[in-house]
Amino acid sequence: MKLNDVATSAVITLDPADSIDRATSLMEEHGIHHLPVVDEGDAPIGMVSDRDLLSAAGWLSDRDRVDPHDGTVIGPRVVKEIMSTPVRTLDPLDSIEAGAEVMLNETIGAIALVSDGRMEGLVTESDFMKCFTDDRSLGMSSAWRFQKVADHMSAEVFTLQPNDATFAAARLMREERIRHLPVTQDERLVGIVSDRDVRKAVFQELVESQQDDESSRRINLRDIMSRRIETVSLSTTLADAADRMMDATVSALPIVEQQNLRGIITETDLLKAFVAAFRS
Repeated sequence: MKLNDVATSAVITLDPADSIDRATSLMEEHGIHHLPVVDEGDAPIGMVSDRDLLSAAGWLSDRDRVDPHDGTVIGPRVVKEIMSTPVRTLDPLDSIEAGAEVMLNETIGAIALVSDGRMEGLVTESDFMKCFTDDRSLGMSSAWRFQKVADHMSAEVFTLQPNDATFAAARLMREERIRHLPVTQDERLVGIVSDRDVRKAVFQELVESQQDDESSRRINLRDIMSRRIETVSLSTTLADAADRMMDATVSALPIVEQQNLRGIITETDLLKAFVAAFRS
């Protein structure tokens, strides 16, 4: 299989002068996490992720980021101020395994597919999940798809409690380089937060503190955590885990046995398993 077999071909793009508001609206409207920034010739010159938008603007519009003391907008206003450069590119006809290797080795979440200098597609970490359920031949045995999540999960799971502050979650995520935190109470799983949830809340607190000290509040994890939690068991196969992630549009699944949290498996863990299967 080639990258263009799993990539998105109808790519939504941005202009460097587009507003942060436009980028946020496009992601919300289309349910996407990455937007390539292109020049007049449709060549990619930057990439904006939802994490970029959350860190820079907290998913807030310009009017919600106005400093009442001087009328200025808190944070950047246009895409070129926050886009990541240079853009990692590959050819649409490059192999699936080559793209997965690049994504893992360079710790990136999206690769622009370019042919003759123009954008032809976009492949993201989530797109590789299709390989776990696709019946087309990858030129290798499919046995790897039926390995158990127990063999690929992270068994050391960092957790916090509902009353913990979002700043505590942000610090823990940064120090441990993780993107998801299960929330527990009395050793029972009651929610989960992603780095996206946390970045949005942290920026919201920052804006509120600058706008009006009296109205600012501490946001706790109970205010932002997802209570509808998709979980799997130790015996769940990688293919089933990938299928669950795609159906629920999540990128991490806590692993629960007899109501006890035993681990967590993420899209990155599945991508590592995919690459390992090709290397073996």
